[in-house]
Amino acid sequence: MGKKQACMPSSFRAHVNRVEAAASLLQLVYDPNKARGMQGFGILQAFQLEHGEWESSMYKPAYLVLRNVEDRKRVWVVVRGTNSVDDLFTNMETEPAKFMDGHVHKGILLSSKFIAEQVKQHITRDTKEVVLVGHSLGGGAAAFATAILRNEGYEASGIVFGCPSCFYPATFAEELLNRHVVSVILDADVIPRLNNNTVFALIPAEGMENLLLSTKDLLLDGLLGSLRKNKPFARAVGLDKVATGEQLPPGRNFILEPFKLSSTEVEWNVREAQYEDLNKIVLCSSMLSDHNVASYLDAVIKSQLRHTRSCRRFEL
Repeated sequence: MGKKQACMPSSFRAHVNRVEAAASLLQLVYDPNKARGMQGFGILQAFQLEHGEWESSMYKPAYLVLRNVEDRKRVWVVVRGTNSVDDLFTNMETEPAKFMDGHVHKGILLSSKFIAEQVKQHITRDTKEVVLVGHSLGGGAAAFATAILRNEGYEASGIVFGCPSCFYPATFAEELLNRHVVSVILDADVIPRLNNNTVFALIPAEGMENLLLSTKDLLLDGLLGSLRKNKPFARAVGLDKVATGEQLPPGRNFILEPFKLSSTEVEWNVREAQYEDLNKIVLCSSMLSDHNVASYLDAVIKSQLRHTRSCRRFEL
């Protein structure tokens, strides 16, 4: 038998160059000093910072606007993930909000509307495309901002990393996102798999309810009432048994997973995610560290995905 090799489906091959560029740009939105001075190398040397909002507030994530030096008709917008207390409050707004024919995590949807409006301010007559990039909370905002802009007639596409499971799919919205948003999930990253169903499967409802009730004296009655009204969270902790529907990360999801050639040598497989891949939390030591932006950078940039061969092993 021949030696096994890492490979990727052809459906991802067309996006490799952009995924590598997007991963490189992610580090800038987390590093103001580097971004302001554009002290980059390799891919980063091809971009120029046009605008930067470093302070986030509730429903208003930090973001950067950059242009490609050689192709100034293409605007890149990079949205930061959770990095402040206000970002945490945005994450806590978990109620499903109506979006097209589906529903979206309310905090992320409001953030995406904010990003879409900011992007429009940087679109000029000669802008031929907007590429939105984001990680974690920023990935969700970038994904739905892409859909909003596409729906309004703008040429937009999204590349997101570690995007939360924040989308309650429906036909039109799902098809739009699948066509125009590439979502990269690193191996066991828990955030894209963290939703009502997967948490509910891990924590027995009665056990969590008893835990909350036994500590009720430590909680304000209003807080417990708020938890009950927050249907997704309430169901996850066993306060509400009513199903809220399937949840997934938005876009066409691809899983990037290590492929060990030896004890010291690692390559990376890329495969298109199935629903079964995302409806169960992978319990392992890397489930949290895989979500770090640095982990995505290492996996995408250092693995040099462009040199990974195409194959049909992971084709649908």
